[in-house]
Amino acid sequence: AVITLKSKAVINLDEIQYIMSDGHYLEFYLTDKKHPEIDRNTIKNIINLLPGNQFVQCHRSYIVNLAEIRSIYANKIILPRYVEIPVSRTFKSRVQKLTNPN
Repeated sequence: AVITLKSKAVINLDEIQYIMSDGHYLEFYLTDKKHPEIDRNTIKNIINLLPGNQFVQCHRSYIVNLAEIRSIYANKIILPRYVEIPVSRTFKSRVQKLTNPN
């Protein structure tokens, strides 16, 4: 599955490590690229386009690919290469539900 950005970049969903909101822009951090793809969009808009079983919003500025999560702490998620993503109280229960579906 792919997502097409307003910038016309086509991104394979499996390659997205996480998405970070920066003002009016989103930065798509991909597993195979050093620099993020940047798109003018909102986190609210993009979370509705992404499959809910593959991506979770863990903070008002971050969406994470569930397949990329290496470990979860009280207030952060660790991704490959020791990337730390904050988890806010608002989204904590949703993250726990999706990563530990028992």
